[in-house]
Amino acid sequence: MTTLNILLAVESPFLGDLLSDGIRRQPDMAIVGEIGEVSNPLDLLLALHATEADVLVQSWAERQEAPDASCSHLFAQHPDLLLIGVPPNGTRAYMCQQTLRTTPLAISGLDQMLRGIRTSRADNGLTEDQSPQK
Repeated sequence: MTTLNILLAVESPFLGDLLSDGIRRQPDMAIVGEIGEVSNPLDLLLALHATEADVLVQSWAERQEAPDASCSHLFAQHPDLLLIGVPPNGTRAYMCQQTLRTTPLAISGLDQMLRGIRTSRADNGLTEDQSPQK
């Protein structure tokens, strides 16, 4: 079974604990790092490099509709990265990939977010027998 390495970058301690607890219960997922507020995008890039995460779950400011164009810098350094953007109120999430296509997800719970992560990785040609190419 392929393990998805996940980096959490969530500002809200409550939301971070909720996501962390739910992800840790998944046999095919491992949290490889957790950081709170990211005021400098370079810190996020360094954390991604150090952890070799496959998935970044990141919160963003409530005033934003979706993750902004700065995520293109993440993909330039980590082209296979899957970014899940979660607003602080947890009402809606977005999934971004190298194509810079932002896809709204109809997420009403952690189970649906986890299914979206798995589906996205499977859509990229990953199977249980394969690991992501770095």
